Amino acid sequence: MANSTPPVQFDFDGGLQLARLSWQTADEVDLLAGGRRDLAVAALTDWSGAYGEQFALRVDDEVQTASVVARQLRDEAAGWATEWKQA
Repeated sequence: MANSTPPVQFDFDGGLQLARLSWQTADEVDLLAGGRRDLAVAALTDWSGAYGEQFALRVDDEVQTASVVARQLRDEAAGWATEWKQA
């Protein structure tokens, strides 16, 4: 039996837009995380004790998580760019 469905057409414009937006979002995540880190460093200047240590740990975790998210967004953007090129 012959396949009567047409082949899937790659959305070149949409794929490129998605890759660009993913990369842009990664940049924004990095910028936001950096700003929050800077504010936390300023807040911790005169903050000591158990709550200061807990806050510092939470900020470190947040910055690391943001870095992972940004890297994943850039990886996805690169993946879309690869698919765009192969299509």
